[in-house]
Amino acid sequence: QKSSVYKNDKAYPPSAAVLELRAAQSVLGLENYKVCTLMDSLAGKSEEGMIKLGPWLRWLFDVMLIANVSNQDIKIASNLGTQLFEVFQNNCNDALFDRTSPVVISHTSEDNSTENDVLFSTFAAGLAFLCGGSPIEDKLMVAFTLVDSDSDGFITQEEFKELVTAALKTVTVCSKLIQAKVLHLNTHVRELADMVVSEAMSSLNLKEADELSLEMVCELAEDFLKVAALY
Repeated sequence: QKSSVYKNDKAYPPSAAVLELRAAQSVLGLENYKVCTLMDSLAGKSEEGMIKLGPWLRWLFDVMLIANVSNQDIKIASNLGTQLFEVFQNNCNDALFDRTSPVVISHTSEDNSTENDVLFSTFAAGLAFLCGGSPIEDKLMVAFTLVDSDSDGFITQEEFKELVTAALKTVTVCSKLIQAKVLHLNTHVRELADMVVSEAMSSLNLKEADELSLEMVCELAEDFLKVAALY
């Protein structure tokens, strides 16, 4: 019988990167947050499929208050929330890291131009993986639903890349260890996602034009979640 890829702490102690991600969940008030709640509540802050930094940070602040996050951690979370937002901006061009330098993210909270909005679907798909109150299967389902642009229950290879890229961007911001891994690979997150998706598609003998169901994505989860250190 094939063992589940969704491992538990008793049999498989969490890695240092996973512990960093859990610390980020706690600081952001998402440690016990249900992923289905994320999609519904955060969607109310978006306009025409886009979300601005201000509404996102206000939503995050409300979540932190409910979770009783300390004043000290709220300051840390505000900076982290801004960084998460900025790596999803169009003008970021997926270049989360300079190939030779540490992470440098410019703060743009004063700029309300539309080029500094982020696409709600991919942003929320990335955030889904930080919702500690739901199992990984539910996170995958929500992320899949968000990138399924025509809601037909299947996603294209490009949409699968969006899902993987969103997950990688999110965890890379939240973990210094994963940041170091990406820098060591001398590649950008989008390029890494392309490689992961290409290998995953090949493992199922899928062609570029083939679409994937949620069941297929769950079957492939071990490939890209291992890279993202999400389990």
